[in-house]
This record gives sequence, C-alpha cells and structure tokens, in this order.
Amino acid sequence: MAGRRKMPKLDRIYLKCDRALCRRTVKPAYTCRVHGNFREYTDILGALKNWCLLWVTLAIIPITIAVHTLKINLSLTYLSFGITTNSAVLPIVLSLFWGRLTGSAMVSGAVGGSAIAVILWLALANVYPGQWVDNLTLNTPSLAGNLVALVAGGLITCVVTCLSKVVKTDDEVWEVTRDIDNPLSPWTELYQKDLNLTGAYKLGMRPSLGEVEETFRGANRAAIISSTFLTFVLVVLVPAAMLGANVLSMEGFNGWVWISKLWAFAATIFIIVVPLVSEVMQILRVSRENRVSPIEAGAFSTDSDGGGDHTVSAVDLQSVF
Repeated sequence: MAGRRKMPKLDRIYLKCDRALCRRTVKPAYTCRVHGNFREYTDILGALKNWCLLWVTLAIIPITIAVHTLKINLSLTYLSFGITTNSAVLPIVLSLFWGRLTGSAMVSGAVGGSAIAVILWLALANVYPGQWVDNLTLNTPSLAGNLVALVAGGLITCVVTCLSKVVKTDDEVWEVTRDIDNPLSPWTELYQKDLNLTGAYKLGMRPSLGEVEETFRGANRAAIISSTFLTFVLVVLVPAAMLGANVLSMEGFNGWVWISKLWAFAATIFIIVVPLVSEVMQILRVSRENRVSPIEAGAFSTDSDGGGDHTVSAVDLQSVF
C-alpha cells in the first residue's frame, strides 16, 4: 500500500519469534504480504486434520456396536449405498478425459441417475412375492438398480453437457486446473526435474499442456496398460475361473469361509488400528515440535525482503544485532 511504513527487519524477526513461541490460541499474524493469509489457513487446517481423523477413527467402534445392537440389515445398507452412489462413477471418469464437461452436468448425472436407479430398485422389489424389504436384497432388483445408476448417470451427464452452450478447450481447462496451486510449494518446483524447468521459481515459467503430456507420455501408457490388464483379470478372468470350478465339499466350503473371516478380521483391525496409531504419533510429534523454541532449533522464519517467509538462522540473528 502506498505511503505505508515498512516494518524494520529486527521488529519482523521479533514478531516471528513471538508467533513461534506463543502458546495462546490467537497467535501474532504473519507479516508476509504474499503468503501470510495462506499460511494462516494451512495452520488451521493442519491443526484440525489430525484431531478430526482421530475422532472419526474412534467413532467407528461405538457405531459398530450400535449397528450390531440394533440389528440393522447390513446387506440392505450395502446395496442401497452402491445404488445411490454408482451414478457418480461415470461423471467422475469423464471429468478426467473430457474438457468440455461442466459441473452442472456432473451434478445432474449423479443426482438424476441415483433417483432413477432407486425408483427402479424399489419398483422391481415390489413385483416379487413376499416381504418387500426382503425383496430389496434379491439379485435381480439389486443388479438392475446398480446397472441403471451407472448407465443413467453417464448418459445424463453427456446429454446435459452437449446441450449446454459452454465450449471449453483442453488448454483452457488445463490453465484453470493448474491455477489451483500451493503458493508455498508451487507445482512447478515439485516437477522441475521431470519437466526440465530452468526457472521454476518464477510464476510465469509454467509449461503448456502439450509439454506436460509429452513428458508423462510413458507414465500415461503404463497407467492405461495396467488398468486394462487389471480390469480383464478382475472382471473376466476371475469370474470365468469361478464358473469352471466344481461344487465345493463341506470341508472346502468351511476352509473358504474361514479364509474369508480371517481376511475380514485382518482388514478390520488394520483400518481401525493403523490410522489411530498414525494420528496419535502425528499429534505427539507436532506437540514435541511446538515445545521446541525456534532459537533452540537454530532457525525461524522472517520476511526480510517483504516478498515471502524465509528461514533465518541464529547466525543471521546475531548479524542483525
């Protein structure tokens, strides 16, 4: 701002020391005019992330106990979840390859496909004799609901996109995408070696879409080949092998059930214990770092040129005095 008096270098260093040493909830503000607000935002997110993951992980246990106590039909819950979310699969896939795709088309496909699939699922369950709720778990209504959700979501997305007047090129989409960047760690610096960038520290030194595609052409081919191979194995090869198998004996069936149970228990323990332990270790590590003084660590941040936060060692601090 014109006419604004610049803070002396020594005062800015003291402010950085005060912020790092401060134990209050509201800390002194960052003085960098370029990255200050972004650093405050990332500090808030970093503090919330660990605690949110910890409490969500701990909440899995009482939720599981409540579901077991209330005797909720997990098969019906699983089927309803798949039917209501499959409509978003093709819109998400199209967002990776179709530059003209619009956000309203994706929302319309996901919501519209889910609504059509649920209506068809409930209607087919009503056709069969017996309890209507039990019929919801039958193979035919479930298969029809999932297929309709998948196909309808993609068709609605394509139709709404084609009817829209918005026409975007791949280069325009690429520019919008790479504008979503972290100013403290720009993607040009992260991919400087891969893209052979000589001035990655400059904001204007961003390669074009064609240069990025040419650089990662090998990785793109590897991803396409591996995904195609895995799709063939999981969708064609494994089901074909199961169709050719004979009827299991009682011993073979018991062995298959026990393997499935062990696999399920191991997966359950892993997804509950590992995130919990990881987040606890992360919280303890951050707590230890917060107890260390920046002067004891030998470095802290300042923005001596007003253009960004830089690391200043204890030797630099002595030079200021």
